[in-house]
Amino acid sequence: MKKRYLYLFLGLNLLIISSISMSIAWFAGATNLSIEGIDLVIDADADLKISTNDDFEHAKDSLTADDFGDIGLFEPITSMTSEHSEWISNAEVQSPKFIAQYAHTGVRVPSIYQAFSGFFSKKIYLFSTHHMVVTVDSETTRVASDTETNESIAVRKGTNKANSEYRAVADKKIAELGIIDEAEKTQMYDSVRSELIEKNIAQYRTGLNSIDKSLRISLLDRNTLNGNEFTIIDPKKDGTTVFGGRLNTSKNDNYYDFYRDNDTNELKEVVFGDIKYQNHEIAYLPEAQEDVSFNGTPSCFNAGTRKGVRPLDLEDLATNVQFYEEQSVALNEADVSKHPEDENTGYLIELQPGVPHPLNLSIYLEGWDRDNTDYTSEGVFSVSLHFKLYRQGDFR
Repeated sequence: MKKRYLYLFLGLNLLIISSISMSIAWFAGATNLSIEGIDLVIDADADLKISTNDDFEHAKDSLTADDFGDIGLFEPITSMTSEHSEWISNAEVQSPKFIAQYAHTGVRVPSIYQAFSGFFSKKIYLFSTHHMVVTVDSETTRVASDTETNESIAVRKGTNKANSEYRAVADKKIAELGIIDEAEKTQMYDSVRSELIEKNIAQYRTGLNSIDKSLRISLLDRNTLNGNEFTIIDPKKDGTTVFGGRLNTSKNDNYYDFYRDNDTNELKEVVFGDIKYQNHEIAYLPEAQEDVSFNGTPSCFNAGTRKGVRPLDLEDLATNVQFYEEQSVALNEADVSKHPEDENTGYLIELQPGVPHPLNLSIYLEGWDRDNTDYTSEGVFSVSLHFKLYRQGDFR
């Protein structure tokens, strides 16, 4: 039996431009998506076709970017489990509901809003000339960062950042050491600048090449064989993404967000996210007597506590609060052929000859993925999603 494949190739160039209008998580920046090319290609006979409408006569072997129209902006969003559980049960909803980035305004409970842009989401139709069952192909599906392009971006961003900060750092060292000789001052400036360039480039390189780790592919399909109507694929899945915790939504400091408690007039760190349940009131530690620093690279997930703010009691939070978690699957889980003994897991559809099979394909950056930080801004990545024949004829 000849193996047939339906290939979906998407080449995406992601360019993130710094925003000056507001502070947002998960990284500060408005985004602009530039498309290299979006192609849906069938690598076989005329057994599989694809289209942007339900007319078999207009279905073809491939679709280009022109078939999708304007792609628009691209920025981190989230599926927020409890949110999509409300709409997923409504069979009339044919497009997924995503939540936009946070914009903290100094209140205890941050507002969240539905995202209507910032991601790729299109309805497509699959056709077949034969009766067959199809699943995702984990062996040929690819998500990757463009390391060559990202390297040039890292050099540019790292150098620019160093040029904007080295004099202040060097002046502090010069004052501390009591250097008065102009030649020694110049040497200090050059030394600090070189160190900062190397450090910053390394940080940006790591972040930019991690852009693919927060990428998600979702398939909303009301006609799957195993009842999995909303499949979120995390191609680089490594652990569980938790929809909650502390965040630093400001690009102007390295401190977790806080609010003023109107009852006690105290400043307290904010609990972001989607709480499934909690046993008692959120607990806090005593007020920080000085700025609390942190280890590692600063990001929206890794920051310090500002002086005068009561930090969250993280030990209590871990036992008291349970956040919703992302219901995603790894590639080998989405591919039913990798676990035929458990066909209830993964993406599985049945195609009838000439009958359109609609599904909504979305590609987005999961903001709550801890790999999605400020240093992923402007990261370039590519995606190729492949479907394959799992079985000829009836499912059962």
